Amino acid sequence: MKCSDESYYKGVEMIMSQMTDMLGSLGVKEILAVGQPFDPNLHNAVMSVENPELGENMVAEEYQKGFTLGDRVIRFSTVVVTK
Repeated sequence: MKCSDESYYKGVEMIMSQMTDMLGSLGVKEILAVGQPFDPNLHNAVMSVENPELGENMVAEEYQKGFTLGDRVIRFSTVVVTK
């Protein structure tokens, strides 16, 4: 989210980058969601929409990112699925 104070925004961006790098070095990986087939083992569907371009049972939007640690899901992706 943008803010009017450019220095503050840049600082938060740098912290986020360092945090992402640190989690990645520990083996935490982001779950790919948008455009992928819906997988109840990785995704938590909160809504469904019609989208003929994507096809049926595909992830159309991601509300919250999900993560894995090794082969375990530590947070499911919260997603919108196509009908």
